Amino acid sequence: MIFIDSLKHWIMAIFILLMLGLALALGYFALWATFWVVLFVVEFVKFGHRDLAYRRAEKHHPGIYARLQRTLDLREAEWKRKEAYKKWSAKMMKSIKRRELEASYHRTAAAWAALGSS
Repeated sequence: MIFIDSLKHWIMAIFILLMLGLALALGYFALWATFWVVLFVVEFVKFGHRDLAYRRAEKHHPGIYARLQRTLDLREAEWKRKEAYKKWSAKMMKSIKRRELEASYHRTAAAWAALGSS
């Protein structure tokens, strides 16, 4: 009887620990999801407010909204250029590493061939 009671307690303890782990995992996921939703909403409101402020300022400073749009377009173009360069650079580095590895293989094969022919 003592063994059965002990087994019941172990099963109950393991079940409680599993539920606690599941609760912690769900809690962390909820916090993570909340963080991203709040961040998205805050950025959306910030950009909307900036856009409206520049449109309102257009009355007193003609061309300011167009200048903002040009600035944003330039930033986006620079970001895209940097991303394209990073992609190209990674591709080139991979190609260089592959060629260096192939050259190393050829040198090793030539050394073994020279050793075998002597």
